[in-house]
Amino acid sequence: MTSIDIYQTLAAKDHNQHYLKRYLKFIQYCEESNKTLNVKTYTEKHHICPKALFPKYKSFKQNPWNMIKLTRKQHLISHHILWKAFGGTQTIAFDYMVKIDNIKLPIKTLAILSGQTSKLLSERLSKPRKPHTQERKDKIAKSVKLNWETSNNQKRRENMSKSHIGKTAWNKGKTKSI
Repeated sequence: MTSIDIYQTLAAKDHNQHYLKRYLKFIQYCEESNKTLNVKTYTEKHHICPKALFPKYKSFKQNPWNMIKLTRKQHLISHHILWKAFGGTQTIAFDYMVKIDNIKLPIKTLAILSGQTSKLLSERLSKPRKPHTQERKDKIAKSVKLNWETSNNQKRRENMSKSHIGKTAWNKGKTKSI
């Protein structure tokens, strides 16, 4: 897919024209400048067309044109520009990256980001959700059971029980107060 096709794909969604152009220029700049990066430099895979907005382009195998390797800083900047260009789901993605890396943003930017994230999340939580199908419930139950059986939780409980043998319980002789 050419850069014009990518632009047209991105422009099909509701967006801020100024920031969409900046985003594409930034991605092109990163593509060029990263060619000279040291092989050992840490990079992250980035969806040029965000997977939350374009789920059909999620797979890098089927859509290799949609992937670019960015440094962590470039990745953060690209999500900042996407937030400005599209808002919505990109707000949550950028907020997550900022919180994970404990990034210090200007207070005004942080206030706007936090406000928009809170609003989006509360809207999502206020919408009624479809109940899980029985098949989905069974899959979740199987996954939880599998995780319990294969994890160290069971072994940890057994070790804890053994370590308490012969010791007085923490609540032995205490009365219940209301």
